[in-house]
Amino acid sequence: MPYIKQEQRENFNDTLIELAQTRDCCPLSAGDYTYLFYAAGLIFIGENKSYEHISSVIRCLTDAAYEIRRRKLNPHEDKKIIENGDIL
Repeated sequence: MPYIKQEQRENFNDTLIELAQTRDCCPLSAGDYTYLFYAAGLIFIGENKSYEHISSVIRCLTDAAYEIRRRKLNPHEDKKIIENGDIL
């Protein structure tokens, strides 16, 4: 996962925080999140419809999903193994 410089993050954080705050008034479903990520992908693709560019956007979305799994889901699963015992 590319950890971009702090000053680059600041360009995005206000928009992301504003989007996240909409959860308070109208909770988002899995379908809502899927739409948001899909729409973001289409925006990034824009008019550049080359295979290489589209593949690059897909790779970025996939890498982001893997990072969420690595940082958030895997520790949760490890905790549950300790709590409930491992399989077999």
